[in-house]
Amino acid sequence: MDVKQDLPIFDHSAADFNEVGPRRVYMEQYFRVLGLWQEDHVEAVREATLQHTCLQLRENKYEKVGQPCFEYMTDYGLWHSLLGGANLSYDDHPWPHPVSAMPEKKDLSQGVSLLYQGWILRDKSLLESQGEPPNVTRPVASDNSTATPGPKTRPSVVAESSQESSAEAKNTVVRYNPLIPFALQAKRAAAANPARQSS
Repeated sequence: MDVKQDLPIFDHSAADFNEVGPRRVYMEQYFRVLGLWQEDHVEAVREATLQHTCLQLRENKYEKVGQPCFEYMTDYGLWHSLLGGANLSYDDHPWPHPVSAMPEKKDLSQGVSLLYQGWILRDKSLLESQGEPPNVTRPVASDNSTATPGPKTRPSVVAESSQESSAEAKNTVVRYNPLIPFALQAKRAAAANPARQSS
């Protein structure tokens, strides 16, 4: 049975591939017709695709990427992973949107991908705990016209009392940033406050 001939005609222009919701609805409909949409399997493949997307961005030295671009890249990878896992031809089932129309990685107008930011922080923490230097460099310059307004970056650890004596150091309040892995923050806090370690 030729899968390509058994498929109903899909109007690719009916879905707005620049928007996550309509794109994913279209993908689900398409893969249901192919018999490839089983929720558990798709979620497992999506998770693997997310990891691959994060690795790919890190290898290309991106520390921040726009949310629309990250989601687009993930969906594009999911499309190809589902087809590849079923040994179906990419030529018979091409990605229905020009890849050249993918949102720009540096376009942060709709926000940065918090999922990728969290992954980068966890990855850096893991590398540092293994004694390896992180493999990500900061961008040389950022164009403020594409930056999103929002809170400025805070230090991950803030001591709220002065540290004039060791008695006061014991009562120091340490605040942790929920966006940074706890182990990394605790390590920094311990290194910044040797009096606390000895007591």
